[in-house]
Amino acid sequence: MKTYLLTLGVLTLLVVLGVGLGAAVVKKNDSGMELTKQFFSESKKIQTLTFTLNKRERIKGVMEEQRSAVKFNHKPLKVYMKQEKPNKGLEVLFVENSNQNKILINPNGFPWVSLSLEISNPKVRHNQHHTIKESGFDYLAAVVENLMDKHKKDLTVQPKLDGTVVWDNRECHKVVINNSNFKYVDYTVQAGENLNSIGKAKNVSAYMILEKNPTIKDYEDVKAGQKIKIPTDYALKLILYLDKKTSLPLMIKVYDEVGLYEEYAYSNMKINPHIDAQEFTRNYGEYKF
Repeated sequence: MKTYLLTLGVLTLLVVLGVGLGAAVVKKNDSGMELTKQFFSESKKIQTLTFTLNKRERIKGVMEEQRSAVKFNHKPLKVYMKQEKPNKGLEVLFVENSNQNKILINPNGFPWVSLSLEISNPKVRHNQHHTIKESGFDYLAAVVENLMDKHKKDLTVQPKLDGTVVWDNRECHKVVINNSNFKYVDYTVQAGENLNSIGKAKNVSAYMILEKNPTIKDYEDVKAGQKIKIPTDYALKLILYLDKKTSLPLMIKVYDEVGLYEEYAYSNMKINPHIDAQEFTRNYGEYKF
């Protein structure tokens, strides 16, 4: 069971999933700041999405890759994922306020039965940067907005337009955020805190905290009064490929002091398509739960 659970990669940062309709026409002289604000605005219009997600996350110094077909519903949060690699055929279904808020997993392998596991289950969260509850552009928008607001007096941290790139046959604005303020500081764990709650409160990556404190075994393995190292910000550098037609990111690259920390690339994206309610149930005919 442990082997296939390590490959789950339930959606994140991203991964960040949200797109709007009727995005404003982008002017050629728009700045990185204006383009980023358009992203914030358009991301709030998303209700449903289908897309292919190519995910790369640095785990113990190695960039682990994953490719999945995804269906997404914003509110209430519903996510269906079918993995194409590395574990072809693995399925994950999460519906907020259903199945006791557990993730339903078809491993498409031993033990050949579907499982319902808590989001916080260490086997589900093991070697994953994010939880399924961090799916959606809401999370990315919060990260970027926090960086911009926290360092608003430092113009070097504000989003900069760095030309045009093409991704998935779509022209995108390349927006770069450099953050020279990024560093690690000492932090004293407070009563009732764990790495997830600290990460959420500080707008930083809980996995990055775990990675920086090798004596900590998992996200719950801390106690009040314990001294740990945490990053001051989510990233040293962020790169966003913002689709010129929708103002939404098709590529997200996050860097820390080591290098590329995580990367999320979207293709075959359909914005606000009709997704039948049955497609977020275990009994849908195309699924094998």
